[in-house]
Amino acid sequence: MLNCSKNSRPATLWNNNPGTGILLFFTFAANQRIQIFMKTKHTGYLLTVCLLGIMSCQLTTSSPSANWTVESESFFKRYCIDNQQCAEVNLIMPLYKGEHSATLGAFNDKIRRHLGTLANAPADQPIEIGFDTVTTKFFDMFNSFKAQNPNTVENWKLELRSSVPVLNSKITTVEAVSMYNMWDKRELTSTHLISYDFRKEKYLTTADLVSDTIAFRPILEAAFCRAQNLTSPAEIRNVLSPNFQRLPLPRYIAVMPNGIRVVYNYSEISHLLIPLTDFTLSWEEMKGLSERNDWLD
Repeated sequence: MLNCSKNSRPATLWNNNPGTGILLFFTFAANQRIQIFMKTKHTGYLLTVCLLGIMSCQLTTSSPSANWTVESESFFKRYCIDNQQCAEVNLIMPLYKGEHSATLGAFNDKIRRHLGTLANAPADQPIEIGFDTVTTKFFDMFNSFKAQNPNTVENWKLELRSSVPVLNSKITTVEAVSMYNMWDKRELTSTHLISYDFRKEKYLTTADLVSDTIAFRPILEAAFCRAQNLTSPAEIRNVLSPNFQRLPLPRYIAVMPNGIRVVYNYSEISHLLIPLTDFTLSWEEMKGLSERNDWLD
């Protein structure tokens, strides 16, 4: 009796392509070492029958991430020198859960190390150890500053908040917002975007997400002008720092459900105090340079 594994799904072998269906059945039968014999009414000839696969199991392969879910995990520590003055570190990391525990564990470690570097954690340390490294350095800086400025009231904070707007069998996208509040009392915020391709096992760059970066530039520049209230792409040069001759391709670019999101952080490309530039190009605006079906299920 033919027994389907839990990773197979019942289907006729004639779906879309009969030849493919028969090949799949023969492959399955060979792997399972199934031999079905029929004895003829003449002498003891044995006939191998393979046509019983018409209603067999169609083998399917799926990405390890197909059934993953994601939760958040917080790494928090506070240090106070009195009731009014404290320093605290809070890193909120994604925690992917699901099947394929070995693959899952390796990916959680990889993505968390990457995110940890945004808070100055060493890339060669697991996040649990990296978090201790970050807090030790941050609290030492706090103590050193207080020793030099005993009359000021200080409350310092280092925070990294991560969220996952996209998770499917092809990719995942992580948005991480980092925030520092230290001696100058200003809150410095940066937004970091990461899209990771499970199929290629790599973080996606502009060159990966866009089929033609030259054709992409006018689309990018037009969107940047709208975000910064500039009247034409010619004005972009006026807000860039001297080491940029033109708007660089984005370092932070990622797949979102509604399109490709781009972020240029404060002081990343400009010496002027321009605000964070954050916009999403819809799939229609991408004009075929990046297709929704390439990244989303």
